[in-house]
Amino acid sequence: METDGGGWTVFQRRFNGSVDFYRGWEDYVQGFGDVEGEHWAGLELLYQLTRFDFWDLRIDLQFFNGDRLYIVYNNIKVGNEDSFYKLTYPDRYGEQHGNAGDFLKYNKNNGFSTFDNHSHRYRLNPSSSCPYSLHSAWWYRGYCDNSPNLMATILEMRHVQVEQKCTGVLVITQLKIRKTLP
Repeated sequence: METDGGGWTVFQRRFNGSVDFYRGWEDYVQGFGDVEGEHWAGLELLYQLTRFDFWDLRIDLQFFNGDRLYIVYNNIKVGNEDSFYKLTYPDRYGEQHGNAGDFLKYNKNNGFSTFDNHSHRYRLNPSSSCPYSLHSAWWYRGYCDNSPNLMATILEMRHVQVEQKCTGVLVITQLKIRKTLP
């Protein structure tokens, strides 16, 4: 991908609802979909890519009204399966840039959760978990309202608010990674 200097690998793409993203743990670990269409490349791949080097994460959002937002996080790491593929990145100011605000501020240092495998307090009552109630999967901290719902069904992504920047119907999402540039 030539966006923002190029070198990006798209590991999540949503644009038409042709792929059901309400899936279990194993699908999110291994990946699913078609890389030319809607897909999720897999948590294990993210771990393997980021385990020895730092990578940048770029999130691109396009809304029905044409508004586009993005955020780039520098030096991300994704942990192994024992950590529920915990997402981390530095706290220092300047380690992120874009026009979407700190999109992941409530998701940092959290493990990934699906409806059938929870990294946080919902293990005892899965029906009250964010993945279950939002029909989604993500690095939830446990507060569903403060987390992006980029894995939900297209209809359930309909009203997303991003740091007071844009509220509306989200129609395209892409998550991309590239090795952090020197």
